[in-house]
Amino acid sequence: DIAFERFDLALRWSNSAPPPELVCVPVARVDWVLVATPGYLAERGTPATPDALPQHDCLAYWRGALDEAWTLVREGQEARVQAPSRYHVDNPEAVLDAALAGLGIALVPSYLCAAELARGELRPVLPSWTPRTRFGTFITALTTPERLRVARNRTLLTYLQAGLDAPCAQTACDRPFCGR
Repeated sequence: DIAFERFDLALRWSNSAPPPELVCVPVARVDWVLVATPGYLAERGTPATPDALPQHDCLAYWRGALDEAWTLVREGQEARVQAPSRYHVDNPEAVLDAALAGLGIALVPSYLCAAELARGELRPVLPSWTPRTRFGTFITALTTPERLRVARNRTLLTYLQAGLDAPCAQTACDRPFCGR
């Protein structure tokens, strides 16, 4: 309990509703992408639609049963597909390492694989589809309204937003799901 424990603020990456008594401020946007090595795609083929994913080896950032299905959206369409993971791990860096080893198609945060995509070590899979995860799109700071008025907390939020190059720096979160 942030208010009871007298924390100044907490960083949160979640798609669930924050407690109504807290202020939610976005500090960074996190997009997710599907990626695979050119070698894996040459050997197994490049999926043209989300429905083709179950025929592939998928590499999942896995925290529980909810992560066994992937949700992808495009132009108002939503596809929810079972992603048969040959590798479950709760560390996105380990998922990226498995993808780089050619073990399958990975769902990872875009910031984690940007350099590998730029160098051609990985290729985007289904780039016209946007993965939607239970973590949401924003890392947010939660605080009480009173603590948001404290100069050191506002300064920290400004620093985090600038340092993380947050495109949402001046955007207020929409209730009820602050992480979207």
